[in-house]
Amino acid sequence: RALREVQELKANEEAQARLRATQERLKKVATAVEQAAEGIMITDKDGYVEYINPAVTGINGYSGSEIIGREYTVLRSDSHDPAFYDAMWRTIKEGRVWKGRLQRRKKDGSVYDAEETISPVKDPSGAIVNYVFLGRDITERLRLEEQLRQAQKMEAIGTLAGGIAHDFNNVLAGIIGFTEMVMED
Repeated sequence: RALREVQELKANEEAQARLRATQERLKKVATAVEQAAEGIMITDKDGYVEYINPAVTGINGYSGSEIIGREYTVLRSDSHDPAFYDAMWRTIKEGRVWKGRLQRRKKDGSVYDAEETISPVKDPSGAIVNYVFLGRDITERLRLEEQLRQAQKMEAIGTLAGGIAHDFNNVLAGIIGFTEMVMED
C-alpha cells in the first residue's frame, strides 16, 4: 500500500510539473502576443471582435473597450467593392488562410494601407471557432516605395537627357566645324 501511495504522489508531482510547464508556455505566448509589433485581432466565427493586442490600438486608434464586441467591419474603409470582402470571407470560412493588402479605417476616419493574414482557428473536431487577424500598417512603406520609383524615373530621365545632350553636342560639333571651314573660305 505504501508503494502505491508513493507512486500516486510521484504521478501527482509529474502532473503538476506538466501543468506548471504548460502554464509557463501559455504565459510566454501571451506575453509575446501582447508585445508583438503586428496588430493581432481575434474574432468569433461571425466576425465579432473578442481580443486585440496593444499594437492594434497603436495602428488604428481603437482601444480594446471600443472595439471588443463590435463586428470587425468597423475597420472597413469601403475602398474595396463587396466582392473583395466576399472572396476574403469565403476563403477563411472554407478553412484556408487569406493573405493580402487592403485598406482599413482608423478611429479618426483616415484610411491606411494594411498587409494582413487571416487564419481560421479550429477546435479539435475541425470546426472553425475563431479567426485570427495578423496585420501591419504599410502606408509609410508604400509611400517610400513610391518615392523610390519616382527617383528611379528621374534618374532614367536624367540619363536619357544626358545621352541626348551628348548626341546633340556631336551634331553641333560637326556644324561648328563646317561653319568654321565655310567662314575661312
